[in-house]
Amino acid sequence: MASSDPRRILVIQLRRIGDCVLCAPALRALKARFPRARLDFLVEAGPAGLLEGIAGPDRVLVYNRQAPLAEILKVRRERYDLVIDFLGNPRSALLTALSGAPRRRGLALRGRAWAYTVAVPPAEIGSCYVAEFKVRLLGRIGVPPPPDLELAVTVRPDAQHDMDLWLRAQHLDGVRPLVGVSPTSRRSARMWRPDAFAAAADRLVRAGGAALIFAGPGEAPAAEAVARRMTGRHVIAACEGLPQLAALIGRCGVLLTNDNGPMHLAVALNVPTVTVYGPTRRENWHPGRPPHAAFQADIPCAGCGLQTVPQCPYEHKCMTLVGADEVAAAAERALAR
Repeated sequence: MASSDPRRILVIQLRRIGDCVLCAPALRALKARFPRARLDFLVEAGPAGLLEGIAGPDRVLVYNRQAPLAEILKVRRERYDLVIDFLGNPRSALLTALSGAPRRRGLALRGRAWAYTVAVPPAEIGSCYVAEFKVRLLGRIGVPPPPDLELAVTVRPDAQHDMDLWLRAQHLDGVRPLVGVSPTSRRSARMWRPDAFAAAADRLVRAGGAALIFAGPGEAPAAEAVARRMTGRHVIAACEGLPQLAALIGRCGVLLTNDNGPMHLAVALNVPTVTVYGPTRRENWHPGRPPHAAFQADIPCAGCGLQTVPQCPYEHKCMTLVGADEVAAAAERALAR
């Protein structure tokens, strides 16, 4: 280790399942560049259990958003040499600024560039898949890219065991194909129609398979809306936590999904995905390679960035014009692989 190399590194990505999973290539790159440094990852409690299955961090630290001052003091006590803020919101920028680290890296976003000793304008990185964007940000501070942009999550053995027992209790062990359906999103504007999810899933399970309709905390209504419209075999999978969700997604032959965290988790588990995009830019949030397929309505306003249905002056057409048959056909091709 060179005398100028950091010995203690903190990466900040406080929230969102998908954003955390998309850090995986960047974390590998950091560990390869500074193999003798201790690499910590700071995240809120929700995704923390999942991050334990991602290669790279030596420690996953849980951030308590109810005690921001205590968290600042906790970070300062660690005496980090380098802090990298991948989130770039006001909270993470302030935490980075007050970390005491002599080297602080982040994006030069409006009102936040002051927090970093090196602030990189997003335009210098360019528009690309978010996993690559994070790697490019590191490249601007001298960290070579990893050999690939593969996402990878290892599922905890206890979660694997628990979900095997659950599948057996549902009489689904050995049933093929298992078609995952993830009809939810934290933003209503990103949600495809329940009837379309149901029609696509019915087409895929009519030869004897079954659909697992995933629902996290507070997401039961969206899952039930799909279930009510299905005629084929299906079960609502209300997972207790992210390790259990990962274990079940890993059992699926394909995942039908919105642009959401479970989609990125499926990519990391090497499960083919068929994703419907609306107001988000699919080139930023889709891996862009087989066996993953993406659909977005061919209208000028697709990818507009409006995140709630009432904001849209065009009746949410970006999510209503994508048909169930084209999604099901892509899923059939993925299953055939």
